[in-house]
Amino acid sequence: MTAIPPFKEAVEPLRDSLARDGHPTHLTWVFREDLQLIRRRKPVIVDGGESFAPRIAIRAPLRESNEQLAHPLFERARARGLGVELCALCRFGSTTACYVWGPEDEAAQQAMMMWTDQVKYARRLPFEDAVRVESPAAWALRRLPTLLMRRGGTWLDGIPSRRDAESGRK
Repeated sequence: MTAIPPFKEAVEPLRDSLARDGHPTHLTWVFREDLQLIRRRKPVIVDGGESFAPRIAIRAPLRESNEQLAHPLFERARARGLGVELCALCRFGSTTACYVWGPEDEAAQQAMMMWTDQVKYARRLPFEDAVRVESPAAWALRRLPTLLMRRGGTWLDGIPSRRDAESGRK
């Protein structure tokens, strides 16, 4: 049996960390389909250096089922015994957008420096406000640049998809 606590207990240290840094503590769960990348024209300062890290756009409103899918995704990763990561991605209005990730095998576990008996907590830098996209037409227009950026693969590809979460594959 693993020492990783159940989902509801595991999110509390993430909330505490966000509260200490003055960020929203209400958590919203996202999947790859909810996210797009927006190219940045001006650099931001990350860890003392300039970065052109893309901004995140989130489709709004988010599906109500996202939280219901995040719980079993966490529990499946916990049951595999390879560790679980809870990542605070960005601010999204008065909430913090987060995702759950678990390695599929030992190679992925080692690559991400995961522990088998602890939750890994992460926060994307720069930690900033997401661009809220409510119009289906605007979301469709933003889709092409995101697809072009992702051709070679981006960190966004590592976020679980809703389809995988629904099917129980991840």
